[in-house]
Amino acid sequence: MKNFKGQNIMPIVAFCAPPPPTENYPSKIVRESYRLLAELGVDLLIGNDEVFGQDDVYDGYVFQAIDYCKEFGISYLVRDMIAHEFTAQENCSRYSHKPFNKLTDEEKEDLKQRYLASLSRYMTREGVVGVTFIDEPGADLFEGIAFANQIFKEAYPDKLFYVNHICHLADDRTYRLGNYIGCVSGGPDDVLNLPTLTPERRFERYEIFMDRYLEKIPHVDLFSYDAYPMQNLGGFNYAVNRCLYDMQIQVMKKMRGLNKEYWNFIQLSKWDEYTRMVNYNEIAMQINVSLALGAKGIELFPTFFPNDFLHFDAFGGAPVDQYGKPTEIFYAAQRAILNVKETMQTLLEAKYLGFRAFGKFRDYEDSGYTPQDLRDLPAGEAIFQGEFDWKDDPVSAEEIKVDASSQVLVGYFRIGDQSGYLVVNDSLRMPVDFTVSFKKEKDCTVLRDNVREISRKDQLRIEGLPCGECVLIMTK
Repeated sequence: MKNFKGQNIMPIVAFCAPPPPTENYPSKIVRESYRLLAELGVDLLIGNDEVFGQDDVYDGYVFQAIDYCKEFGISYLVRDMIAHEFTAQENCSRYSHKPFNKLTDEEKEDLKQRYLASLSRYMTREGVVGVTFIDEPGADLFEGIAFANQIFKEAYPDKLFYVNHICHLADDRTYRLGNYIGCVSGGPDDVLNLPTLTPERRFERYEIFMDRYLEKIPHVDLFSYDAYPMQNLGGFNYAVNRCLYDMQIQVMKKMRGLNKEYWNFIQLSKWDEYTRMVNYNEIAMQINVSLALGAKGIELFPTFFPNDFLHFDAFGGAPVDQYGKPTEIFYAAQRAILNVKETMQTLLEAKYLGFRAFGKFRDYEDSGYTPQDLRDLPAGEAIFQGEFDWKDDPVSAEEIKVDASSQVLVGYFRIGDQSGYLVVNDSLRMPVDFTVSFKKEKDCTVLRDNVREISRKDQLRIEGLPCGECVLIMTK
């Protein structure tokens, strides 16, 4: 994505910004919070609890956040209260706005002028690169989003109109209404003519949803979506949901066909009986698999402990806690991010060509279960076992041979006049040794943990690559 920090970078994006005060907890909109974000490696902050347009106090919080972000070189997306008027639905109990589809032409024009007036108060401030318009909308909201998107892009064509989308396991009602809190609208749930939700059709349903959104919204900058893979599946505390792979491959292929980019969320906590707390290797795996599958931005959720989770017993915490202090997960995420910062910058302008997997997936070899046994477990159909729903052989990529002690995922890139191969250890159970062989001797650059090694070889040997970590190999 362009124009972050005044330059082209592949952003680390933080969701759940430092929140305003609540109950007995002081405001986290203080200088130290933004210093911590910069220390974590964050490039772009998405406004959350500090909503513009609520009242003068909250407008002040937003301006404070913008100023602190500017001080630490972090870009900012403003969340504006007026967005709710574009997405208001029938019988929505949280807000009293008239449903968007019931507005007259005169009322829509009035809404347009008020939106432009609101945008004018913050969009020209240094460090503001756009708006975060809505999180997880359903198809019923697309008409209003499209109207707002058109207004925004006509006024600020080089700024980002950010929308984050629902996950692939949404039910029919969520596909229709989204996770729009308080909305109790009646009427038919299935407005997209979705096939019945089954494990085999989970991504087919999502493709229909994506197609409708991309058809309705005139100026899509990128596609961002929810998918949190570190779950307790089948009783295994190291299972990975297939959404990390199959969901992402589907989004990648769709956006690549449109010459658009996508950003992928990285799970940093737990919030229900299905998700689990994550460690360094699980964070690294999510980031590096995303890079190998062509993501152009990495989004962290959560980052700061959000106010609306304070009394949510299932929530496992955040990198920065409710008192504004960094936690163990902060340092795990920081390490995973910093280890690939140079790799991300190297891949920013690279052309993504596709991926392949090499080696045998071995994470369940000692489990006592066959692959079919695993699928027959509760939620077992979602356990990744090394297979892919979508094969995506690289296009015009130079052929290589990879021999690995366990499965590795290889993303193929064209980096200037070089061929690039991002090799990710696809296991959470064991380090991997692998050999990459070329057809002839090559000038090779190996980038690992931000350290470059240069040699000329027809074969490269890497030993002991830890779980979830990656190596970028560039040849010429």
